[in-house]
Amino acid sequence: MTMDTEMPNNYLAALRDAEKELAGIDSRRSALQATIASLARLVDADAQLEMGIRSETTGSIPPKIPPDFFKGKKPTQAYRDFVRLWGEDHSVPEIRNALIEGGIETKSKNSLLAALHSVVNRDRKKKEKRKADTAALQS
Repeated sequence: MTMDTEMPNNYLAALRDAEKELAGIDSRRSALQATIASLARLVDADAQLEMGIRSETTGSIPPKIPPDFFKGKKPTQAYRDFVRLWGEDHSVPEIRNALIEGGIETKSKNSLLAALHSVVNRDRKKKEKRKADTAALQS
């Protein structure tokens, strides 16, 4: 092989290695941000208020969302992923803002807010029905 054919192959291999490394860093960053959000919930609530970490309206911790965390997701899936990772102790407007921060695509903040309220109400009704069904089985 000549130097001319070896060099593009070396660049291609280096490019692939760099892309793999970047993908690993991105997923590690997302995992660390979720860990930080979880640990922040364990910190004393009063200390968080004093530091400006905890919301004074809901008492919840606004999470730091990776830029493309919710990109390409529908509101229902993004909401459920958010609740699974950061809990239910956030107001719907706080969740909307977090989804926007995480890259969800929306025509307007108001339409996303309405969609999230629908999901929250649906999930609340399902939870109440499960509770009622469980109580009926136990009696």
